[in-house]
Amino acid sequence: MEDLVQKNQEHKSEIKDPKETNKKNILKDKEYLILIGILAFTFFIRLYYFIITKSQPVWWDEAEYLNLAKNWAFGFPPWALPAVRPIFFPLVLSFFYKIGANEITIRIIPFLTSIASIYLVYLIGKEMYNKKIGLISSFMLATFWSYLFFSTRILVDVPVSTLWLLGVFLFWKGYVKDKNKKYIWLLGPVLIITFLTKFTGALLIITILIFLIATERLSFLKNKRLWITSLFGLIILIPFLIFEKIKFGSPFEFYSAAVIEREVAERTFIQTFSDYITTTLPLVHYIYLILFIIGFATFITLIIGLDLLIKSKDNKLKSDFFLLLWLLISFLYIVKLGYGSYIEERYLFFFYPAMFITAAKGLLMIYNFIAKQNRNIALILIVGILILGGYQNLKHGNDIINLKKNSFIQVKEAGELLKSLTSKEDAILASQTHAELTYSSERRIIAVPITKEEMDEIILKERPKYYVLSIFLQEKIIERIEYPIEKNFKVVEAYGPYIDQDQRIPILTIFEINYENI
Repeated sequence: MEDLVQKNQEHKSEIKDPKETNKKNILKDKEYLILIGILAFTFFIRLYYFIITKSQPVWWDEAEYLNLAKNWAFGFPPWALPAVRPIFFPLVLSFFYKIGANEITIRIIPFLTSIASIYLVYLIGKEMYNKKIGLISSFMLATFWSYLFFSTRILVDVPVSTLWLLGVFLFWKGYVKDKNKKYIWLLGPVLIITFLTKFTGALLIITILIFLIATERLSFLKNKRLWITSLFGLIILIPFLIFEKIKFGSPFEFYSAAVIEREVAERTFIQTFSDYITTTLPLVHYIYLILFIIGFATFITLIIGLDLLIKSKDNKLKSDFFLLLWLLISFLYIVKLGYGSYIEERYLFFFYPAMFITAAKGLLMIYNFIAKQNRNIALILIVGILILGGYQNLKHGNDIINLKKNSFIQVKEAGELLKSLTSKEDAILASQTHAELTYSSERRIIAVPITKEEMDEIILKERPKYYVLSIFLQEKIIERIEYPIEKNFKVVEAYGPYIDQDQRIPILTIFEINYENI
């Protein structure tokens, strides 16, 4: 009997705890350890730049979101929501203000969502292809200079790209690959929140619909889980449409403001397309760009296996097809929209993760080709390529973050001075940078009109105490520059640098208004 008990105890001791076994397997998984290394690298490098930029002046778009958030949280400063601005991001910021957060605390949002994006790109690459694709593409996004730069700015571009990536992951993991209802049920709300964060987030909905129609025709309409998640998303969307109707008179005013009424550059679609190709793609620097071109060539398999895609018999072709749709729709729509006479790569933050996944395919193709001859040489080569590409981007990111971290510092300092010189009821007349000045001063800012007669009229009507002349945006209305000098307004503070050869016109000047000369 004692022998049986002893044998039973020995048998139990040999049985391994599944949790312990999983932990040991994870620790032995080199690719998992590489992922931890990438995420740790992402965290610490962003933490460094967070520390050196936590008090940097805000730009116009940042100030507008923050002004809206403060207004909704506290009723001041005065700032109205334009129809072109989505509601979700300032709503989240207002919640943070309401619970006692400050600007530095709010900067944690782009900081954390930037890191989350890196992990999501890994998951998407892994689920659509393999772990190697996931790791390579996550490293590229982690080092991409523009994504790093905007992770230090209180703008929607990084958070909304994180939501986009979350939507892609939920769709692929929950619908295409594993048919998991929990992922699918979350998909609808995430897609709508992405749209409410930035209206171009609707492009992901379009991408998914085109993919489903192409691969399943209309059979996806029989999927009850898709109807359920659509209902969840609709529940979130309806209050926004009601809000738009009440505030702007139409539930679709956001579309008119963001698309129909938007000023576009006076050039053809082909010219704009060419401009975007030659401007935005090389921004990732030549190492990542060459890998993207190589990876893009792999889409030729879609043409060869088109019949298998239509018959839904090849999962790799599905991955390629969805990735190609993701690239084309997110890129071509922005080209079509135009976005004025300037091009900003942050408008393509939906596009770049797909670009890096494609580039990862290109790098893996190089690795597989060389590994047939010598696996060690192939490994050394791809590591060297990634280090060089990462260095190019990180150096660019470091340079521009340090270059721009004090931009508009004069507006911030002027606003803080005006806040100390005025009361909450006072108004300030300002020629430009209204959003930034409103944020730093927390005062009502009145735009300077064009003619001197209109300036006289608005000053007598609104009774502002100070006139702020800003030359940041290359003030071209000479009357605005001449007016405070001709009226003999007292200079309270002038902020350099000076923009003229005679060193007479500083970039920003605060004048105290002299009512005797009006």
